[in-house]
Amino acid sequence: MSRSNDKTKMADSAEYLEFEQRHNRYINMLAENDRNLRRQALNEFKKTCGTPKNMEILEFFYRARLCKRLVLCLEDQVEKNRELAIEIMTTMVEHVGLKDESQMILPAIAARMAKIPFTEPCK
Repeated sequence: MSRSNDKTKMADSAEYLEFEQRHNRYINMLAENDRNLRRQALNEFKKTCGTPKNMEILEFFYRARLCKRLVLCLEDQVEKNRELAIEIMTTMVEHVGLKDESQMILPAIAARMAKIPFTEPCK
């Protein structure tokens, strides 16, 4: 079976669709303006990635949906949110390695390293 068929099979499986449905809310929260909602979503993904129930499903979800959002979180104004995104990506790279998503992650990391850190506004 080809790699493309494996992806299609995973994306269509009931178990994956249930997992994706449970986590869609958190994916959407990562794009919210409210920093607390973004942090809540990142904390949820940190728990999910830290103790996976099904690594195949988590790997597919990470590569297909989550990784892109985490890369965007590297530009978050809140340092804690940036740190959480990095922790999640680190955990996933330790679990499943680095494949096609490296084309997104590595340039984002290089861009972050070349920037002056954000100044956080006073609370």
